Amino acid sequence: IMRLANIEKPKNLILLVPVKWKYEFMEKLIDEISRTRNQGEIMKTIMSTDLKVYGHEISRIVPKLLNDATKIPQAVLSQGIEFHALNDASKSYGEEFGCKVEVIAAENSKEPKAKQALPGKAAILVE
Repeated sequence: IMRLANIEKPKNLILLVPVKWKYEFMEKLIDEISRTRNQGEIMKTIMSTDLKVYGHEISRIVPKLLNDATKIPQAVLSQGIEFHALNDASKSYGEEFGCKVEVIAAENSKEPKAKQALPGKAAILVE
C-alpha cells in the first residue's frame, strides 16, 4: 500500500475495522454461497432479513465477492475480536513501520475509506 501511495515514511497508520452489520452479512453470505452461486438468489435471501436497510451497499459488495472468492474470509470473527486482535498487534506494526498505528471501528470514523472494510480485511489508511 505504501509503495502504491508513494509513501516512504508514514506518520500514521489507521486500521479501520468494519461496521458490525457486515459480520452478520458475511455469515449469511457464506451460508448462501454454500447453497448456490446465483447472485439473484443470494441477494433475495439476504434482502429478506433485517440487513435489507443496507441493501445499496450489499448490492455492490456481493458481486465483488462472488467474482473473487479469495476476498471471503475462511472464518468470520466478531467485530470485537477482530478489533482486539488488531489492537494487540498494533504495537508490532508500529515498530515494523516506524509510525503510530491506530485501530478504529468504522462506526467511529468519518473516513470514506471505512466503508471498504470487510470482516477479515480491515481498511488501511496511510498518512
